[in-house]
Amino acid sequence: MTRKPLYLLGAFLVMFGALLVGHEVIGPVEASAAAPPAVITDVVLTTYSGSMVGLEVLGSGFGTASPTKRLFIDGIQADVAEVYPWTDTKITVDEEVFYEITKGFIWVDHTYQWEIREGNAPISNVFPKAFLLEIHGVRPKSGPVGTGIELSGAGFGHPGDLILGRVKCEIVTRTPGKIQAVVPLVPPGNHVLGIRQGTKLISSTVPFSVTPAKKIGQG
Repeated sequence: MTRKPLYLLGAFLVMFGALLVGHEVIGPVEASAAAPPAVITDVVLTTYSGSMVGLEVLGSGFGTASPTKRLFIDGIQADVAEVYPWTDTKITVDEEVFYEITKGFIWVDHTYQWEIREGNAPISNVFPKAFLLEIHGVRPKSGPVGTGIELSGAGFGHPGDLILGRVKCEIVTRTPGKIQAVVPLVPPGNHVLGIRQGTKLISSTVPFSVTPAKKIGQG
């Protein structure tokens, strides 16, 4: 019987040993890093009588408040006394802490970064959120050119022009939660009211119907 050369057997043993060693060194592939336990899904403004009174951070896995758990806005720690109540799915943020961090304005051209940390370790995703100024409603909802209108909302203290369609409205009075204005010269039809800064819309909008002016003698 013909014997196989010894060098072939040696090569086979070397290869088999390398496979065993490689398996031992490399081992099983590790699972990817676990997702953060807390997940922020949205941040919404809360208002009362047309004025902003705070914000709500929504999501899941927030747990309960603790001495080491903190909410951060743009990397700045929020005062623990101003983020309460804190539940597993919602953190209520007082308007004062938000305005302290944002220097008194809701900056409509800025995207805020929201995050939860335990000590110095992040335990949530970093959630980006930009805010538009909010128009909640207008009274009346229709009328001819020259009609006085009143808008309720939040953030109206931010600079910007009230626009109906593409035409600027004359503003009579303005507070952070209310604007009184006059319907400008626009053609009859359905239009939208919004606040614009330059050419950029910086608010939500509400519909308004401009009706034809009444002719003399009509009731």
